[in-house]
Amino acid sequence: MVSGTKRKYYMLGGKGGVGKTSCAASLAVRFANNGHPTLVVSTDPAHSLSDSFAQDLTGGMLVPVEGPDSPLFALEINPEKAREEFRSASQMNGGTEVKDFMDGMGLGMLVEQLGELKLGELLDTPPPGLDEAIAISKVIQFLESPEYNMFTRIVFDTAPTGHTLRLLSLPDFLDASIA
Repeated sequence: MVSGTKRKYYMLGGKGGVGKTSCAASLAVRFANNGHPTLVVSTDPAHSLSDSFAQDLTGGMLVPVEGPDSPLFALEINPEKAREEFRSASQMNGGTEVKDFMDGMGLGMLVEQLGELKLGELLDTPPPGLDEAIAISKVIQFLESPEYNMFTRIVFDTAPTGHTLRLLSLPDFLDASIA
């Protein structure tokens, strides 16, 4: 896992309370100590990555982690803050960022139909899985940014399995709602 310099992604998932965050933090430190600039990202709404590193990571921005030999950065994505950023993006540029987001989620066919709905109301009472989808879109936004090119290892501390199942139910929910 530590050999090579090509970028690699690691996603730690499972049921809540099984040690995903502890494993993600340990793996990230291992990579950094083996010379890999590493990013560890928590998409878990019940963040505990800050506790693992004994640092405040709640700002939604990259924070350098103290201790490892090579650069190690951590980030906790706040779904509520990301939803607000999504709401702002939907009001700017005629909603093109929303269209890009929906296309990226495989929901491009629903974009025109969703355009008739009031997005603000959708975000005020989000359907199951929307927070998770927005968190993933935030991660993709970070990874496509040039400032993240330096990382050769990216570790994801994912939400518990139930959140992932809600994410997978989002397309069916939206399709049924629009129909």
